[in-house]
Amino acid sequence: MKDVDNVIRYIDGEMTSEDKRLFEQELVTSQSLGHYKNLIEEIELSLDYDDELTLTFKNKLKNTQELYNAIIETNYVIGSETDEPVITGNRSANWKMLAAAAVVLFVVITSVLYRTFSISSNDHIFSDLYLKYNTRMVIRTAQEADKSVLNSAIQWYNRNNYQAAINQLDKIIQSDPFSTAAHFYRGLSYIETKDYGKAIENFSFIINQNNSRYTENAQWYLALCYIKTNQTGSASIALNKIAAGNSYYKLKASDLLRKME
Repeated sequence: MKDVDNVIRYIDGEMTSEDKRLFEQELVTSQSLGHYKNLIEEIELSLDYDDELTLTFKNKLKNTQELYNAIIETNYVIGSETDEPVITGNRSANWKMLAAAAVVLFVVITSVLYRTFSISSNDHIFSDLYLKYNTRMVIRTAQEADKSVLNSAIQWYNRNNYQAAINQLDKIIQSDPFSTAAHFYRGLSYIETKDYGKAIENFSFIINQNNSRYTENAQWYLALCYIKTNQTGSASIALNKIAAGNSYYKLKASDLLRKME
């Protein structure tokens, strides 16, 4: 349903600036759109999260379906003062109106539950597979000065001071924008600071350079970042590339693709 999809995209911040502007204009004049937005926000706030994500999802979905099946079968109006059956007017038209309302509400709740389940599952996948990169000092770089700064950045990374590492790596990239080493360690540092968008930018840069010594690891961490940010399509593309190659991550990528099917 288009309105439901647009509300979810708006709440999640996935709209372009222009789409957001147009949506907010429509939100002012459309009462139904406002109802959808309020309903989805209320559902998200009321959901209980636990470790048994699949069971929770199925139970909530089943309860929702049973509730609206009951509405259609009895023609009751939930929330009315008397909860009496609605029998005024054309009974067939009234049944259709109730059925339509039930379908809309069911689609809204299903969409929110499915999205929440997917996001939580992706978080679990990321947590299970992500390991902090085992760093080592850099032996060779284009410039001796860059080598010293890069080693300093790696030391900060090893000490879990990721912002200090990023600051050092920024200096290298300013003087040598094509330093794949600096981009790689900056991507790793951004993962640790939970800035996955910038991590993706750095790993993508490395992959686009071709034949970099960091490409194999960059591909894997890029795929994990896509999973963490719920970009499932991009994650599948990245994992398929890894699975088609002969890198250390080949089997892991193949196994993960099967789980994501």
